[in-house]
Amino acid sequence: MIAPALVGAVCSLALLTSGALYAAGFARVLAVTGVFGPYTPLGVLWLGAGGLLGSVVALLSSSPGRLSPPAAVGLGALFVAAVLCWAVGLVGLVWLPRFLRPAWLRTWVDAGRPEAEAARWRPLRRGTRW
Repeated sequence: MIAPALVGAVCSLALLTSGALYAAGFARVLAVTGVFGPYTPLGVLWLGAGGLLGSVVALLSSSPGRLSPPAAVGLGALFVAAVLCWAVGLVGLVWLPRFLRPAWLRTWVDAGRPEAEAARWRPLRRGTRW
């Protein structure tokens, strides 16, 4: 039970790191290329956070012996937090409310930049076909 939880923790940490780098403003070009929506990497951030919390719960609950009541309540709270992060992450793959967006993304969307910059980054010109 420990090995799958460790693999999940490592994968979740990779998702969390990539989403955090995007939220910090690195790889902003992903928001305008049309490969991903502007919110998709932020959804990945939330999925990584939920996966990391879930992995911590799995690691701590697999320890031998009985858990004390405060520890069981703490694990339950971590599990609820993991489920909430996963829910926000699944919705965040498509859309995020304004208060969960980073400041640079709020400013960029408010300025009407998605349409203007997306046209610049498209690899094909209008009227061409794949």
